[in-house]
Amino acid sequence: MKNKVLFAGCSYTWGQGLELAYPPNYGKDWEGRCINWPLLSEEQKNFIKENRWTKIVSDKLNLIEINLSRPGHSNGESLSKLQEYIKNNGLNDVKYIFLQLTSEMRDYSFKCIEGIDDSMTGMELALIIEKKLN
Repeated sequence: MKNKVLFAGCSYTWGQGLELAYPPNYGKDWEGRCINWPLLSEEQKNFIKENRWTKIVSDKLNLIEINLSRPGHSNGESLSKLQEYIKNNGLNDVKYIFLQLTSEMRDYSFKCIEGIDDSMTGMELALIIEKKLN
């Protein structure tokens, strides 16, 4: 049964910024800053996990959220996380995959991923993923 949805990307997909909305609302004093994950309370971490867009989409689709994203990830790192997940878990229970592409200026060597090189555009990366899934 396909009951999961995978998400990979950078801080946007991870939920960075939601810590600023957690009560007490940090407001203008914290604008443009982020709070270090290890310093957050469990309640704050749960607030981020429950309110990020990936959770909202998963709930709307009635699927289990698997969020592989991390702040600062490059496109290559996101692809590597997806590839690692697929290698270890397969795709039998995955209904959808969302890959949030970030700036191609983030430095990462794509040479470690079969079929991908540093000169590829986001669209070319998406086509490689599509081929690997089919």
